[in-house]
Amino acid sequence: SRIQVWNTGWDSWNGKVAVASRCFSVVTGHSGMGKTLFTAQLWFQVAQRYDLKVLVMTMETEPKPEYQRILRTLHSGHREAVMTAEQIDAADQFIVDHYWWLEHPEHRPDVGWILDRAEVVVVREKVKIILIDPWNRLEQLRLPREMEYEYITRCLREVHDFAKTFDVHFQIIAHPSKMDGSMKGKPPDLDNIAGSRVWETIPDQGFIVHRPKLYDEKGRRTEAQIIHRKARRPILGYDCKLDLVFDVATGRYIDAPAVGGLIS
Repeated sequence: SRIQVWNTGWDSWNGKVAVASRCFSVVTGHSGMGKTLFTAQLWFQVAQRYDLKVLVMTMETEPKPEYQRILRTLHSGHREAVMTAEQIDAADQFIVDHYWWLEHPEHRPDVGWILDRAEVVVVREKVKIILIDPWNRLEQLRLPREMEYEYITRCLREVHDFAKTFDVHFQIIAHPSKMDGSMKGKPPDLDNIAGSRVWETIPDQGFIVHRPKLYDEKGRRTEAQIIHRKARRPILGYDCKLDLVFDVATGRYIDAPAVGGLIS
């Protein structure tokens, strides 16, 4: 089947970045930069615009109530605390219609377990998007004498093959290794992801979520940079830096007045 290309939902991204079926992407960024919220909003916007179904495995944010709260806010444009009963009901109906969850009974999933369960849900429910958040919480089931980079290479190739075979977009959030010295405070790159440089080579697409400043003398800063570091196919766009602002009132990232350009 033909690759389906989807608009991300941010107007400033049009012509620069898109997402598509039959692709595997990775998202990284330092702890506390907002990776979970960014990916939740990206796929909510795609699911809402194109009426697509999403399968989520979230291991640092409980599906209920935490991830549900994010989705309720994205659906209504209001913080959960000020939503009306009607807004909550409408949001929850959207979630029921568009979201499925993977939860390991012992909270110790490995890639094989995820792919086995995902195949069932994708085939039965026609899911088009799979999100794993984060990779670093998965169990590593290495073969005898298999090095870490060999294990990660094998797993990522299986994920990539799954995306192509089942015509889905498969996205993994992966934390970078700790960065010291001259790199501290700067955005990581894909090859800084813990475990192996193959995080840069195997995925079709890579995103880095970075907030240049978290706080200043006036309080919390809301500017965020989304660095689109890799696009294997022209339909996915090109390397660029995109500026978003977290709108506290609506609980979502919105386009910043200035639009990022090419990365040198």
